[in-house]
Amino acid sequence: MIEIVEGLFEGQVLQRASRGVSDARFCGQCAVNGPLWARVDRKGRALRGQGWRRIGRVTKGLLRGRLAGVPTGGPYAIRLCVGPSVQASKVSHVLREVWVGDVWILAGQSNMQGGGARDAALPGISPVRAFFMDDRWALARDPLHNLWNAVAPVHGGKPDGEDPGVKGVGPGVSFGQAMYAYTGMPQGLLVCAQGGASMVQWDPRHKDLGGYSLYGATARRVRVNGGRVAGVVWYQGESDSMPHGAAEYLPRMQDLVRAFRRDCRDKRLPFVLVQLSRYAGENLTPDSWNAVQEHQRRLPSIISRVSTVPAIDLTLDDLVHVSGRSQQVLGVRLAEAMYALVHSKGALQPPIALKRVRVDLLKGEQTATITVEFDHVVGKLEAAGRPMGFTLRQGDAPVRGIFDIRLAGTTVQLKTLRTALDFPDKVLHYGYGMDPACNITDSAGRPLPVFGPARIMGPRPVLPFP
Repeated sequence: MIEIVEGLFEGQVLQRASRGVSDARFCGQCAVNGPLWARVDRKGRALRGQGWRRIGRVTKGLLRGRLAGVPTGGPYAIRLCVGPSVQASKVSHVLREVWVGDVWILAGQSNMQGGGARDAALPGISPVRAFFMDDRWALARDPLHNLWNAVAPVHGGKPDGEDPGVKGVGPGVSFGQAMYAYTGMPQGLLVCAQGGASMVQWDPRHKDLGGYSLYGATARRVRVNGGRVAGVVWYQGESDSMPHGAAEYLPRMQDLVRAFRRDCRDKRLPFVLVQLSRYAGENLTPDSWNAVQEHQRRLPSIISRVSTVPAIDLTLDDLVHVSGRSQQVLGVRLAEAMYALVHSKGALQPPIALKRVRVDLLKGEQTATITVEFDHVVGKLEAAGRPMGFTLRQGDAPVRGIFDIRLAGTTVQLKTLRTALDFPDKVLHYGYGMDPACNITDSAGRPLPVFGPARIMGPRPVLPFP
Protein backbone atom coordinates (compact mmCIF):
# COMPACT_ATOMS: atom_id res chain seq x y z
CA MET A 1 0.00 0.00 0.00
CA ILE A 2 1.21 3.50 -0.88
CA GLU A 3 0.43 6.33 1.52
CA ILE A 4 1.45 9.88 0.56
CA VAL A 5 1.70 12.31 3.47
CA GLU A 6 3.14 15.41 1.84
CA GLY A 7 3.23 17.12 -1.56
CA LEU A 8 0.72 15.22 -3.70
CA PHE A 9 -2.92 14.54 -2.87
CA GLU A 10 -6.13 13.59 -4.61
CA GLY A 11 -8.06 16.65 -5.72
CA GLN A 12 -5.06 18.93 -5.26
CA VAL A 13 -3.95 21.94 -7.28
CA LEU A 14 -0.17 21.75 -7.65
CA GLN A 15 1.64 25.07 -7.75
CA ARG A 16 3.14 25.47 -11.20
CA ALA A 17 6.85 26.22 -11.49
CA SER A 18 8.32 29.18 -13.38
CA ARG A 19 8.07 27.35 -16.73
CA GLY A 20 4.35 26.75 -16.23
CA VAL A 21 4.65 23.05 -15.47
CA SER A 22 4.64 21.00 -12.28
CA ASP A 23 7.70 20.35 -10.14
CA ALA A 24 6.10 18.60 -7.19
CA ARG A 25 8.26 16.81 -4.64
CA PHE A 26 6.31 14.45 -2.44
CA CYS A 27 6.91 11.83 0.21
CA GLY A 28 5.08 9.07 1.99
CA GLN A 29 5.29 5.47 3.08
CA CYS A 30 5.20 2.10 1.37
CA ALA A 31 5.81 -1.43 2.64
CA VAL A 32 7.56 -2.41 -0.61
CA ASN A 33 11.01 -1.03 -1.45
CA GLY A 34 12.18 -0.28 -4.97
CA PRO A 35 11.82 2.21 -7.83
CA LEU A 36 8.74 4.45 -7.92
CA TRP A 37 7.01 4.77 -11.31
CA ALA A 38 4.35 7.23 -12.45
CA ARG A 39 2.04 7.86 -15.39
CA VAL A 40 -0.15 10.94 -15.87
CA ASP A 41 -3.50 10.41 -17.60
CA ARG A 42 -6.11 12.82 -18.86
CA LYS A 43 -9.45 11.41 -19.95
CA GLY A 44 -8.05 7.89 -19.70
CA ARG A 45 -5.01 8.43 -21.95
CA ALA A 46 -1.43 9.18 -21.00
CA LEU A 47 -0.25 12.73 -21.60
CA ARG A 48 2.47 13.19 -24.16
CA GLY A 49 5.80 12.70 -22.40
CA GLN A 50 4.06 11.53 -19.23
CA GLY A 51 3.81 7.81 -19.87
CA TRP A 52 5.26 5.38 -17.36
CA ARG A 53 8.58 6.71 -16.09
CA ARG A 54 10.68 6.40 -12.99
CA ILE A 55 10.20 9.42 -10.67
CA GLY A 56 11.56 8.26 -7.31
CA ARG A 57 12.21 5.38 -4.96
CA VAL A 58 11.07 3.68 -1.77
CA THR A 59 13.91 2.92 0.66
CA LYS A 60 13.30 1.32 4.06
CA GLY A 61 9.63 2.13 3.75
CA LEU A 62 10.18 5.83 2.99
CA LEU A 63 8.75 6.94 -0.36
CA ARG A 64 10.16 9.96 -2.16
CA GLY A 65 9.18 11.20 -5.61
CA ARG A 66 9.21 14.17 -7.94
CA LEU A 67 6.42 14.78 -10.44
CA ALA A 68 7.85 17.23 -12.97
CA GLY A 69 6.80 18.54 -16.36
CA VAL A 70 3.02 18.17 -16.10
CA PRO A 71 1.48 21.19 -17.91
CA THR A 72 -1.00 23.60 -16.35
CA GLY A 73 -4.54 22.33 -16.52
CA GLY A 74 -6.27 19.12 -15.55
CA PRO A 75 -7.89 17.19 -14.15
CA TYR A 76 -5.25 14.50 -14.25
CA ALA A 77 -5.09 10.98 -12.84
CA ILE A 78 -1.66 10.22 -11.37
CA ARG A 79 -0.91 6.51 -11.43
CA LEU A 80 1.89 5.28 -9.15
CA CYS A 81 3.47 1.89 -8.67
CA VAL A 82 6.53 0.44 -6.92
CA GLY A 83 8.65 -2.40 -8.19
CA PRO A 84 11.65 -3.30 -10.35
CA SER A 85 9.51 -2.42 -13.39
CA VAL A 86 5.96 -1.34 -14.11
CA GLN A 87 5.10 -4.85 -15.22
CA ALA A 88 6.61 -6.36 -12.09
CA SER A 89 5.23 -3.79 -9.64
CA LYS A 90 3.85 -5.12 -6.39
CA VAL A 91 1.79 -2.14 -5.20
CA SER A 92 -0.05 0.62 -7.04
CA HIS A 93 -2.04 3.74 -6.25
CA VAL A 94 -4.14 6.26 -8.22
CA LEU A 95 -4.67 9.93 -7.34
CA ARG A 96 -7.58 11.47 -9.22
CA GLU A 97 -8.66 15.09 -9.88
CA VAL A 98 -5.12 16.52 -9.71
CA TRP A 99 -4.58 19.92 -11.35
CA VAL A 100 -1.62 22.20 -12.07
CA GLY A 101 -2.06 25.96 -11.67
CA ASP A 102 -1.71 28.62 -8.96
CA VAL A 103 -2.17 28.22 -5.23
CA TRP A 104 -3.01 31.08 -2.83
CA ILE A 105 -2.94 31.48 0.94
CA LEU A 106 -6.18 32.99 2.28
CA ALA A 107 -5.48 34.35 5.75
CA GLY A 108 -6.56 36.93 8.31
CA GLN A 109 -9.61 37.04 10.57
CA SER A 110 -13.39 36.75 10.37
CA ASN A 111 -14.08 38.71 7.18
CA MET A 112 -11.67 36.39 5.35
CA GLN A 113 -13.01 33.39 7.26
CA GLY A 114 -16.47 34.35 6.02
CA GLY A 115 -19.00 36.46 7.90
CA GLY A 116 -21.42 36.92 5.02
CA ALA A 117 -24.82 35.24 4.83
CA ARG A 118 -24.75 31.91 3.01
CA ASP A 119 -27.69 32.70 0.75
CA ALA A 120 -25.15 34.61 -1.38
CA ALA A 121 -22.77 31.65 -1.78
CA LEU A 122 -21.52 31.02 -5.32
CA PRO A 123 -21.78 27.57 -6.91
CA GLY A 124 -18.39 25.89 -7.24
CA ILE A 125 -16.55 25.30 -10.51
CA SER A 126 -14.22 22.33 -11.05
CA PRO A 127 -10.89 24.13 -11.69
CA VAL A 128 -11.17 26.19 -8.44
CA ARG A 129 -10.40 24.02 -5.44
CA ALA A 130 -9.65 24.44 -1.75
CA PHE A 131 -7.55 22.71 0.87
CA PHE A 132 -10.08 22.71 3.68
CA MET A 133 -9.13 22.86 7.34
CA ASP A 134 -9.63 19.12 7.77
CA ASP A 135 -6.71 18.64 5.32
CA ARG A 136 -8.95 17.66 2.43
CA TRP A 137 -8.84 18.99 -1.14
CA ALA A 138 -12.26 19.51 -2.71
CA LEU A 139 -14.32 21.86 -4.87
CA ALA A 140 -14.04 25.41 -3.47
CA ARG A 141 -17.37 26.61 -2.18
CA ASP A 142 -18.50 28.43 0.95
CA PRO A 143 -18.07 27.99 3.77
CA LEU A 144 -14.39 27.51 2.94
CA HIS A 145 -13.19 27.80 6.53
CA ASN A 146 -14.61 24.70 8.20
CA LEU A 147 -13.07 25.53 11.59
CA TRP A 148 -15.48 23.19 13.36
CA ASN A 149 -13.45 20.15 12.25
CA ALA A 150 -10.04 21.75 11.65
CA VAL A 151 -6.94 19.61 12.11
CA ALA A 152 -4.84 22.38 13.71
CA PRO A 153 -5.65 22.74 17.45
CA VAL A 154 -5.39 26.54 17.24
CA HIS A 155 -8.71 26.59 15.36
CA GLY A 156 -10.50 24.63 18.08
CA GLY A 157 -12.05 22.06 15.77
CA LYS A 158 -13.03 18.45 16.39
CA PRO A 159 -13.11 15.51 13.94
CA ASP A 160 -16.88 15.24 14.45
CA GLY A 161 -17.51 18.97 14.87
CA GLU A 162 -20.81 20.36 13.56
CA ASP A 163 -21.20 23.15 11.05
CA PRO A 164 -22.73 26.15 12.90
CA GLY A 165 -24.60 27.23 9.76
CA VAL A 166 -26.15 30.60 8.72
CA LYS A 167 -22.96 32.53 7.85
CA GLY A 168 -19.77 31.57 6.09
CA VAL A 169 -19.35 33.54 2.84
CA GLY A 170 -15.97 35.23 2.41
CA PRO A 171 -14.08 36.62 -0.59
CA GLY A 172 -12.09 33.44 -1.32
CA VAL A 173 -14.40 31.62 -3.73
CA SER A 174 -15.05 34.76 -5.75
CA PHE A 175 -11.31 35.51 -5.80
CA GLY A 176 -10.45 32.04 -7.07
CA GLN A 177 -13.12 32.06 -9.75
CA ALA A 178 -12.09 35.54 -10.95
CA MET A 179 -8.42 34.50 -11.11
CA TYR A 180 -9.44 31.47 -13.16
CA ALA A 181 -11.40 33.73 -15.51
CA TYR A 182 -8.41 36.09 -15.91
CA THR A 183 -5.71 33.42 -16.34
CA GLY A 184 -7.46 30.28 -17.56
CA MET A 185 -5.39 28.33 -15.02
CA PRO A 186 -6.70 26.12 -12.19
CA GLN A 187 -6.74 27.84 -8.80
CA GLY A 188 -6.07 26.35 -5.38
CA LEU A 189 -7.00 28.03 -2.09
CA LEU A 190 -5.25 27.22 1.20
CA VAL A 191 -7.76 28.44 3.79
CA CYS A 192 -6.05 29.67 6.97
CA ALA A 193 -8.09 32.52 8.56
CA GLN A 194 -9.42 32.65 12.11
CA GLY A 195 -12.16 34.96 13.33
CA GLY A 196 -11.17 37.50 16.00
CA ALA A 197 -7.43 37.01 15.42
CA SER A 198 -5.03 39.88 16.15
CA MET A 199 -1.57 40.50 14.72
CA VAL A 200 -0.09 39.20 17.98
CA GLN A 201 -1.84 35.89 17.36
CA TRP A 202 -0.46 35.91 13.81
CA ASP A 203 3.11 36.57 15.03
CA PRO A 204 5.52 34.55 12.81
CA ARG A 205 7.78 34.02 15.83
CA HIS A 206 5.25 31.42 17.00
CA LYS A 207 5.87 29.29 13.93
CA ASP A 208 7.61 26.59 15.98
CA LEU A 209 4.36 25.98 17.87
CA GLY A 210 3.04 24.41 14.68
CA GLY A 211 -0.70 23.83 14.75
CA TYR A 212 -0.98 25.59 18.11
CA SER A 213 -0.32 28.98 16.46
CA LEU A 214 -2.01 30.63 13.48
CA TYR A 215 1.22 31.24 11.59
CA GLY A 216 2.56 27.79 12.46
CA ALA A 217 -0.64 26.12 11.26
CA THR A 218 -0.49 28.08 8.00
CA ALA A 219 3.19 27.25 7.46
CA ARG A 220 2.38 23.55 7.93
CA ARG A 221 -0.43 23.71 5.37
CA VAL A 222 1.93 25.30 2.87
CA ARG A 223 4.62 22.70 3.57
CA VAL A 224 2.38 19.64 3.18
CA ASN A 225 1.20 21.01 -0.16
CA GLY A 226 4.66 21.35 -1.64
CA GLY A 227 6.10 24.42 0.08
CA ARG A 228 5.38 26.98 -2.65
CA VAL A 229 2.42 29.21 -3.43
CA ALA A 230 1.62 31.95 -5.93
CA GLY A 231 0.79 34.61 -3.32
CA VAL A 232 -1.06 35.66 -0.17
CA VAL A 233 -4.52 37.24 0.14
CA TRP A 234 -5.06 38.91 3.54
CA TYR A 235 -8.05 40.47 5.32
CA GLN A 236 -7.42 41.41 8.94
CA GLY A 237 -7.19 44.44 11.22
CA GLU A 238 -10.46 44.73 13.12
CA SER A 239 -8.90 43.14 16.22
CA ASP A 240 -6.00 45.64 16.11
CA SER A 241 -8.17 48.75 15.97
CA MET A 242 -7.45 49.64 19.59
CA PRO A 243 -4.77 52.26 20.43
CA HIS A 244 -2.09 49.72 21.41
CA GLY A 245 -2.77 47.48 18.39
CA ALA A 246 -2.98 50.29 15.86
CA ALA A 247 0.36 51.74 16.99
CA GLU A 248 2.15 48.45 16.21
CA TYR A 249 0.16 47.44 13.15
CA LEU A 250 2.59 48.61 10.46
CA PRO A 251 5.78 46.96 11.81
CA ARG A 252 3.88 43.77 12.55
CA MET A 253 2.57 43.64 8.99
CA GLN A 254 6.09 44.20 7.66
CA ASP A 255 7.30 41.26 9.77
CA LEU A 256 4.44 39.09 8.53
CA VAL A 257 5.09 39.77 4.84
CA ARG A 258 8.82 39.06 5.30
CA ALA A 259 8.01 35.80 7.07
CA PHE A 260 5.63 34.59 4.37
CA ARG A 261 8.24 35.36 1.72
CA ARG A 262 10.94 33.54 3.66
CA ASP A 263 8.87 30.44 4.42
CA CYS A 264 7.37 30.23 0.92
CA ARG A 265 10.90 30.60 -0.54
CA ASP A 266 9.97 33.57 -2.71
CA LYS A 267 11.52 36.99 -2.00
CA ARG A 268 8.98 38.63 -4.31
CA LEU A 269 5.88 36.73 -3.19
CA PRO A 270 2.88 38.97 -4.04
CA PHE A 271 0.75 40.03 -1.08
CA VAL A 272 -2.69 41.63 -1.51
CA LEU A 273 -4.63 42.89 1.51
CA VAL A 274 -8.03 44.43 2.13
CA GLN A 275 -8.29 47.85 3.75
CA LEU A 276 -10.75 47.74 6.65
CA SER A 277 -14.32 48.46 5.61
CA ARG A 278 -16.81 49.85 8.16
CA TYR A 279 -17.84 49.22 11.76
CA ALA A 280 -21.37 50.17 12.83
CA GLY A 281 -20.86 49.51 16.55
CA GLU A 282 -19.92 51.85 19.39
CA ASN A 283 -17.11 50.28 21.42
CA LEU A 284 -14.12 51.21 19.23
CA THR A 285 -12.31 54.52 18.83
CA PRO A 286 -12.46 56.20 15.40
CA ASP A 287 -8.83 57.35 15.49
CA SER A 288 -7.48 53.82 16.00
CA TRP A 289 -9.77 52.38 13.30
CA ASN A 290 -8.62 55.05 10.84
CA ALA A 291 -4.99 54.55 11.89
CA VAL A 292 -5.14 50.87 10.89
CA GLN A 293 -6.75 51.84 7.58
CA GLU A 294 -3.98 54.39 6.95
CA HIS A 295 -1.25 51.83 7.74
CA GLN A 296 -2.89 49.42 5.31
CA ARG A 297 -3.09 52.10 2.62
CA ARG A 298 0.58 53.01 3.02
CA LEU A 299 1.93 49.46 3.05
CA PRO A 300 2.40 49.22 -0.77
CA SER A 301 4.64 52.30 -0.65
CA ILE A 302 6.82 50.63 2.00
CA ILE A 303 7.04 47.04 0.73
CA SER A 304 7.34 46.07 -2.93
CA ARG A 305 4.86 43.67 -4.55
CA VAL A 306 2.10 44.57 -2.07
CA SER A 307 -1.31 45.95 -3.02
CA THR A 308 -4.18 47.26 -0.84
CA VAL A 309 -7.82 46.90 -1.93
CA PRO A 310 -10.34 49.47 -0.60
CA ALA A 311 -13.64 48.16 0.77
CA ILE A 312 -15.27 51.23 2.33
CA ASP A 313 -18.28 51.15 0.00
CA LEU A 314 -19.33 47.56 0.73
CA THR A 315 -22.53 46.58 2.54
CA LEU A 316 -22.54 44.68 5.86
CA ASP A 317 -24.51 41.70 7.13
CA ASP A 318 -24.01 42.81 10.76
CA LEU A 319 -22.00 45.46 12.65
CA VAL A 320 -18.64 44.52 11.09
CA HIS A 321 -18.92 41.64 8.60
CA VAL A 322 -19.09 42.36 4.88
CA SER A 323 -22.29 40.97 3.39
CA GLY A 324 -22.27 37.81 1.35
CA ARG A 325 -23.06 39.65 -1.88
CA SER A 326 -20.42 42.29 -1.23
CA GLN A 327 -17.90 39.52 -0.51
CA GLN A 328 -18.35 38.44 -4.13
CA VAL A 329 -17.50 41.99 -5.25
CA LEU A 330 -14.51 42.06 -2.92
CA GLY A 331 -13.18 38.76 -4.24
CA VAL A 332 -13.18 40.15 -7.78
CA ARG A 333 -11.39 43.30 -6.61
CA LEU A 334 -8.76 41.17 -4.89
CA ALA A 335 -8.28 39.15 -8.07
CA GLU A 336 -7.94 42.33 -10.15
CA ALA A 337 -5.33 43.67 -7.73
CA MET A 338 -3.41 40.39 -7.68
CA TYR A 339 -3.48 40.07 -11.45
CA ALA A 340 -2.27 43.66 -11.86
CA LEU A 341 0.48 43.03 -9.30
CA VAL A 342 1.72 39.81 -10.91
CA HIS A 343 1.16 40.85 -14.52
CA SER A 344 2.36 44.46 -14.39
CA LYS A 345 1.92 44.88 -18.14
CA GLY A 346 -1.57 43.42 -18.16
CA ALA A 347 -4.84 45.12 -18.96
CA LEU A 348 -6.00 45.53 -15.34
CA GLN A 349 -5.24 48.59 -13.22
CA PRO A 350 -4.07 48.38 -9.59
CA PRO A 351 -6.50 49.70 -6.95
CA ILE A 352 -7.01 53.47 -6.90
CA ALA A 353 -4.25 55.20 -4.90
CA LEU A 354 -3.95 58.67 -3.41
CA LYS A 355 -1.37 60.76 -5.28
CA ARG A 356 -1.40 64.17 -3.55
CA VAL A 357 -3.55 66.76 -1.79
CA ARG A 358 -2.96 70.42 -2.55
CA VAL A 359 -4.53 73.86 -2.20
CA ASP A 360 -5.37 75.65 -5.43
CA LEU A 361 -6.06 79.37 -5.76
CA LEU A 362 -8.67 79.64 -8.46
CA LYS A 363 -8.73 82.66 -10.71
CA GLY A 364 -11.46 85.07 -9.75
CA GLU A 365 -12.11 83.31 -6.42
CA GLN A 366 -11.35 84.74 -2.98
CA THR A 367 -11.34 81.36 -1.26
CA ALA A 368 -9.26 78.25 -1.87
CA THR A 369 -10.06 74.87 -3.40
CA ILE A 370 -8.51 71.63 -2.16
CA THR A 371 -7.59 69.41 -5.11
CA VAL A 372 -7.14 65.68 -4.40
CA GLU A 373 -5.35 63.70 -7.13
CA PHE A 374 -5.54 59.93 -7.59
CA ASP A 375 -3.60 57.33 -9.55
CA HIS A 376 -4.89 54.18 -11.32
CA VAL A 377 -8.37 55.53 -12.02
CA VAL A 378 -10.27 53.56 -14.66
CA GLY A 379 -12.14 56.06 -16.82
CA LYS A 380 -13.08 58.89 -14.47
CA LEU A 381 -14.26 59.44 -10.92
CA GLU A 382 -18.01 59.18 -10.45
CA ALA A 383 -20.64 59.24 -7.71
CA ALA A 384 -24.28 58.24 -7.42
CA GLY A 385 -25.80 61.54 -6.31
CA ARG A 386 -23.81 64.13 -4.35
CA PRO A 387 -20.17 63.04 -3.80
CA MET A 388 -19.51 62.38 -0.11
CA GLY A 389 -16.78 61.24 2.24
CA PHE A 390 -14.29 64.09 2.85
CA THR A 391 -13.57 65.69 6.24
CA LEU A 392 -11.24 68.49 7.32
CA ARG A 393 -9.68 68.18 10.77
CA GLN A 394 -7.75 70.52 13.01
CA GLY A 395 -6.13 68.78 15.95
CA ASP A 396 -8.61 66.25 17.31
CA ALA A 397 -11.76 67.86 15.93
CA PRO A 398 -13.45 67.97 12.52
CA VAL A 399 -13.89 71.50 11.18
CA ARG A 400 -16.39 72.91 8.73
CA GLY A 401 -15.35 74.57 5.51
CA ILE A 402 -16.12 72.30 2.54
CA PHE A 403 -19.40 73.29 0.88
CA ASP A 404 -19.12 71.61 -2.53
CA ILE A 405 -17.41 68.51 -3.95
CA ARG A 406 -16.87 68.19 -7.68
CA LEU A 407 -15.31 65.33 -9.66
CA ALA A 408 -13.02 66.17 -12.56
CA GLY A 409 -11.43 63.19 -14.30
CA THR A 410 -8.94 61.69 -11.86
CA THR A 411 -9.22 64.49 -9.32
CA VAL A 412 -11.67 65.63 -6.68
CA GLN A 413 -12.10 69.36 -6.12
CA LEU A 414 -13.29 70.47 -2.67
CA LYS A 415 -14.65 74.01 -2.74
CA THR A 416 -14.15 75.80 0.58
CA LEU A 417 -14.93 79.11 2.26
CA ARG A 418 -11.37 79.32 3.58
CA THR A 419 -8.30 81.15 2.35
CA ALA A 420 -5.02 79.42 1.59
CA LEU A 421 -3.62 80.69 4.89
CA ASP A 422 -6.14 78.54 6.78
CA PHE A 423 -4.69 75.16 5.77
CA PRO A 424 -1.19 74.71 7.29
CA ASP A 425 -2.68 73.48 10.60
CA LYS A 426 -5.39 71.32 9.03
CA VAL A 427 -5.43 67.82 7.50
CA LEU A 428 -7.81 66.05 5.13
CA HIS A 429 -9.49 62.67 5.55
CA TYR A 430 -11.56 60.51 3.25
CA GLY A 431 -13.70 58.02 5.15
CA TYR A 432 -13.12 59.56 8.59
CA GLY A 433 -14.71 57.60 11.43
CA MET A 434 -15.82 54.00 11.60
CA ASP A 435 -19.07 54.15 9.62
CA PRO A 436 -18.69 56.94 7.05
CA ALA A 437 -20.78 57.56 3.94
CA CYS A 438 -18.35 57.28 0.99
CA ASN A 439 -19.72 57.00 -2.53
CA ILE A 440 -16.95 57.97 -4.96
CA THR A 441 -15.74 55.32 -7.41
CA ASP A 442 -14.13 55.17 -10.81
CA SER A 443 -15.99 54.13 -13.97
CA ALA A 444 -15.28 50.48 -13.13
CA GLY A 445 -17.04 50.80 -9.77
CA ARG A 446 -13.84 50.67 -7.72
CA PRO A 447 -13.87 52.90 -4.60
CA LEU A 448 -11.39 55.47 -3.39
CA PRO A 449 -9.19 54.31 -0.52
CA VAL A 450 -9.79 55.60 2.98
CA PHE A 451 -6.95 57.99 3.81
CA GLY A 452 -5.89 60.51 6.42
CA PRO A 453 -4.63 62.46 8.07
CA ALA A 454 -3.22 63.83 4.80
CA ARG A 455 -1.15 66.99 4.80
CA ILE A 456 -2.47 69.65 2.39
CA MET A 457 0.24 71.01 0.08
CA GLY A 458 0.18 74.32 -1.73
CA PRO A 459 -1.06 76.71 -2.70
CA ARG A 460 -0.65 77.11 -6.47
CA PRO A 461 -2.81 78.96 -9.01
CA VAL A 462 -4.75 76.93 -11.61
CA LEU A 463 -7.37 77.52 -14.27
CA PRO A 464 -10.80 78.83 -13.29
CA PHE A 465 -13.02 76.42 -11.38
CA PRO A 466 -15.23 74.64 -13.91
